Amino acid sequence: MDELIADVQNLSFGEKKDKRVVQDFSQLEPELLFSDLIMSSFFHKVCDVVIDYETNVMGTKKRKTDIKFNSCIDCDEWKNHTEWIYIFTCDDKIMKIGGTRTGLAGRCASYLCGRPEFRKSGTCSTTNYVVYASILNLLKDNHKVEMYAKKLNKCTISVCEFEIDLDMDVQVFHAFETKMLERYKEQAGKYPILSSNSDKRFT
Repeated sequence: MDELIADVQNLSFGEKKDKRVVQDFSQLEPELLFSDLIMSSFFHKVCDVVIDYETNVMGTKKRKTDIKFNSCIDCDEWKNHTEWIYIFTCDDKIMKIGGTRTGLAGRCASYLCGRPEFRKSGTCSTTNYVVYASILNLLKDNHKVEMYAKKLNKCTISVCEFEIDLDMDVQVFHAFETKMLERYKEQAGKYPILSSNSDKRFT
């Protein structure tokens, strides 16, 4: 186990560092504390993010990923395919506000695809890589990373086309994600360090 811990702590993301990746906690100094966020009362903790030291019966690493998301909410709620707005914090400092339409488990699984080897091969998104690498850097320095979230109410509309009536679920997370980012910006004067995109239709 000691060798496994050393291997994880010595992980490198290559000689050329991506400037978007958080390298250490000092970069979070300008960020708001979650407890100071005006909208924080709408969110509840859903997950702890930790370094994955889990091994199989042979004593080797169980998964190829180096972080894991330990849910602290009901399993069905964690896995439910629904819309959420979520916040990642490090020692209470907000570092990302995001949204998902595929549920928390689905979004976190996507972040696990941000492994550096996938980045080098061009098979993962920049966002997934930057979030994955940033979280791992902070965890390696023994900081606490948590995830807070708010589930959005389902929105359904009735549509009639070709004389066919349909009731359809409407995606709304992108609008509320933008609104949350704007609220953060009103307080901090900037977006969180790992949040750079918002839907300009809702600003």
